[in-house]
Amino acid sequence: LQDTLLPEPIEHLSANFTIVADTFKVDSMKVQFVSSDVSMKGRVVRPVPYFLAYLGVIEGEPAKPLFELNINSKKFDVDKMFPEAVPGSEAVTEEVLMTTEPSMVLPDMNGTGIFLFDTLIYNKIEFSDIKGNYRVQDRKIDCYDATGNVYSGKVTGKTTIDLNDFARPQYIGEFKASDVEADDFVKRFSKFGGFIFGKIDVNGNYNASGWNKNEFISSLTMDGLAQMNKGKLTTSGPTYQAVNAIASSLSLKFEQEQAIRSLATKLKVKDGKVGLDNLKTSLGVIGDIELGGFYDFNGGIQYKGSVLLSPDYTKQVMSFLSKGNVLAGLTGLFTDKSVDRLRLPLLIEGTVDDPKVKVDMAALSNVAGQNLKDKLSGFLKDQFKKEDKK
Repeated sequence: LQDTLLPEPIEHLSANFTIVADTFKVDSMKVQFVSSDVSMKGRVVRPVPYFLAYLGVIEGEPAKPLFELNINSKKFDVDKMFPEAVPGSEAVTEEVLMTTEPSMVLPDMNGTGIFLFDTLIYNKIEFSDIKGNYRVQDRKIDCYDATGNVYSGKVTGKTTIDLNDFARPQYIGEFKASDVEADDFVKRFSKFGGFIFGKIDVNGNYNASGWNKNEFISSLTMDGLAQMNKGKLTTSGPTYQAVNAIASSLSLKFEQEQAIRSLATKLKVKDGKVGLDNLKTSLGVIGDIELGGFYDFNGGIQYKGSVLLSPDYTKQVMSFLSKGNVLAGLTGLFTDKSVDRLRLPLLIEGTVDDPKVKVDMAALSNVAGQNLKDKLSGFLKDQFKKEDKK
């Protein structure tokens, strides 16, 4: 069975109905589409007058139908079955955008029920063992008390899709994910895949609108928190070269794989940018890092912060700098006025594919004074020149 109002052809359909007055009892209904399958059980109240009016057979505005259906599926691909409900879906064509009313697959009906999906694909994310409740009222779809698995972790949340303004649908939701694989999560939502590995907890809320991908991204706002107890940072290519250049200039060894401990940061998405606010973590044997800044959806990055070197790294740096006769005044760099740990201001700019990592000399002068800033700046520049010649 194939129809232009259906998202996909129906490969198999079987159903048992019982009609009592104005109610259709759905004893069982199974539908097999190309990508998805659905099984339903429940009832639909007052469907006939509504659809007769919808088809123009009768006039007037009869009461909206009410469906109370429990939905089960072994696999349901929302991206293909309901692209209208997926933010920025590539399947939403210009023809759909020009439509002033929802298609037949989402008539203006009210409904409620529970859903159970063995596998659910939404916005290119594969969830498993999804359970929850749904409510449809006044062309708003509410999914709440939802639980399931994603990226080897657990997820709970709720979302509302408001289709009243069909030209500009609204999306509002909350989520909480625990023990999620960080690399899978990061790769799905940014270009930073292949860097951070480990289990991460993420929670937040979001708000967006529109069909078009660019429209959706420009309107997207999100506030959240991310935490990781332990993991690892892996660098390669331009990123490793940029960080290693600074380490080499101070006679330090930077391993491509570094242990991450106690990572925490606030997340904020606004105006097409993903911001990190007050990111704090301990990185390998290097020390403690604090960063703030943003990554934009076009690939640009701009972060500013500092690295508080570990006592061992500080001793190595101090020993190396003393040989370069730039040790005088270094005590101004230490937060506790001792020589235990050295704090270096960092600046990360450029793009994801070509990051520029450097010591923020402007910030350094505010900490240690112009005299030391000039000495250390010249020293580091000489070291970078040596690295470039290698």
